[in-house]
Amino acid sequence: MIEKRQPALIGIPTTGLSETQGSDIHGLVKRFYHQHPEYSNTPIIPVVTPDYSGGLESGYALAVEALIQQLVADDPGHAGEHPQQINVLVSSMLTAADLEYLRDLVESFSLQPVILPDVAMPWMVI
Repeated sequence: MIEKRQPALIGIPTTGLSETQGSDIHGLVKRFYHQHPEYSNTPIIPVVTPDYSGGLESGYALAVEALIQQLVADDPGHAGEHPQQINVLVSSMLTAADLEYLRDLVESFSLQPVILPDVAMPWMVI
């Protein structure tokens, strides 16, 4: 998939079956990178989302949290580097059209929105 599509990132949510079987999704991703170091520039984000626990909103929140944990640096020294940037964490109820409108609205104030997850962007797949 990485060779064929060159995705910006890959999200891998688990299921109730894989969780019941005791699959170690984080370990599988580490093993993949160890066996295929040529793909280390493509973030693969595992998310534990068993369908027997919680609902759509809780799984969505876990996916957003996993994205932030993997993609955002822990170094607070970068805070304030982009004073026009505004980070927008969106809920699962918003559509791609809603996000496009939200982006336009934020940009109308001369601010640069970083929307997560941005399902309006064709490269963002969750």
